[in-house]
Amino acid sequence: MKKDLLFCLSLAMLLFAPSCGQDYLNEYMVDDKIYLNESGLNAPTIFNWGIYTYDLYAIKGGKGLQKAQVKLVIDEALLSDYNQKNGTSYKIMPDDCYSVKVPELSFEKEDYRKSFQVDFNPEALLKLEGNESQYALPCRMQILNNSIEAADEMATFAILTPKVEQPYLRLKDTGLMKPGSSFVPSSDDEQVFYTKVTTNYHNQWDLTYTLETDLSALKAYNEAHNTSYKLLPEAAYEYNKSFWKIPAKWDEQYVEVKLKKQGLISENGENLLGDYILPIRLATVSMHGINPDANLLLYVVSFAEDN
Repeated sequence: MKKDLLFCLSLAMLLFAPSCGQDYLNEYMVDDKIYLNESGLNAPTIFNWGIYTYDLYAIKGGKGLQKAQVKLVIDEALLSDYNQKNGTSYKIMPDDCYSVKVPELSFEKEDYRKSFQVDFNPEALLKLEGNESQYALPCRMQILNNSIEAADEMATFAILTPKVEQPYLRLKDTGLMKPGSSFVPSSDDEQVFYTKVTTNYHNQWDLTYTLETDLSALKAYNEAHNTSYKLLPEAAYEYNKSFWKIPAKWDEQYVEVKLKKQGLISENGENLLGDYILPIRLATVSMHGINPDANLLLYVVSFAEDN
């Protein structure tokens, strides 16, 4: 009897659930609408590695019961209207600076997000930087076949003013790092310290890089700051070169350096006490470039008597 009752309740729930879900949609959720995710004035970062594809996303939200057909058009009248309303003086971007790669999108009922794609030419954009005029690309999303309504009229346009940046790899920690690591005669023989290298872009490639010990950087620091740091002996450290690669879709990687107390003890067993620096220079990278303002770490290593 109990099993029959449980079976009947389960069957009733299964039959009732679709109706209940549909009632929830109808009562609490709005009809489908569409809009540009980054509408209005927008200054996307464009990296200078050849043609750069920018994704301008359209979002369809609501009950998920409608399809949609939309198109991206470059609308000079939109830019004139924006200038008049906002007191700006943008000029339309020259044709050699861009091309619309994916101008139309088709949304099925269950689709939520798709992107128009615009290919930008960074070299052409850089030539405009010395010009007194400011340039923009006025994009309007046009709804085709009355397939859906816009969430808001203001959410159907984007004024794009892309900024070109050089793609770089950099050291996360730069300059003098003090305190860094310290040894005393009674401390462990080895220590390990970590820093990172990072890209300023979303990395899509397998990258390799190298580090070097830059004696000239140490000399320059001592002269500029009237200090007398000594170069950490080569026997007192070891780079872990297995970390010198960044897989595709990774934007950072650890740098590992092993410090060896034995390298600070002479052949006669004398402790070579003092303050040392390991000047770590980010030397090469397999693709793009290195940030010239973030490629040097001066890591302090001290060796002192036990207290």
